[in-house]
Amino acid sequence: MTALDEVFDKLAGKFRAISLMDLPHIPPAMLYTRALDDLYMESVLVRAEDDSTAYRIRVDESDASVYGTGGLVWASEGSLVDVFGELMSLPHPSSPNAPRLVIPKPSSLWLPESARQ
Repeated sequence: MTALDEVFDKLAGKFRAISLMDLPHIPPAMLYTRALDDLYMESVLVRAEDDSTAYRIRVDESDASVYGTGGLVWASEGSLVDVFGELMSLPHPSSPNAPRLVIPKPSSLWLPESARQ
């Protein structure tokens, strides 16, 4: 069994799979999600074996989304094996050293380099 096979076995056992194959305006992908508790959810978006994104989000944020667009506290991009390994290495949200602070979304307001400091 390859490392990729092991990841898919773990995803199938711990996460809910959502097919994004036939949705308009969304590139084909598979989304795997799981709730950790009442406040946190984890998602793994698989576009290809070497193109995946894993997220942990706070679901109590008003703009939280399974796509990691709001309430984001942690994210990683890369191969499925790598990002899944990183996600599984994260401490549970109840652990003192778990990521908890929501990462602010970048502003869409363009500022000159001199004003960004």
